[in-house]
Amino acid sequence: MIEDFHRAATMSHDATTYAKGVLTAVWWAIGKAETRAGPISGDPSGQWPPDLGDVYHETRVALDLAEGRIRPEARPHPRYVEGAEDALCWLFALNDYRPVPIQE
Repeated sequence: MIEDFHRAATMSHDATTYAKGVLTAVWWAIGKAETRAGPISGDPSGQWPPDLGDVYHETRVALDLAEGRIRPEARPHPRYVEGAEDALCWLFALNDYRPVPIQE
């Protein structure tokens, strides 16, 4: 999977922004990020590494943004949010596709 991110980094700005969202969300979810702040909401996790409730909260914020239930004021770029959403949903098994597809 890491190789996929490196490939994505050499692509367009949109692909790079998406890949950054994926990486940031995964690193935050496993407690390897430089900050306790959620990658989309900016809300600090209650514990470190974040517990299931913190990760679920961040996933809900991502889904709400993507579906237009909350306004994107002061939120990251839409492609970044999409990448973070895909990664968090994948971690929760809400979707069955990898956030960054393998390129043959």
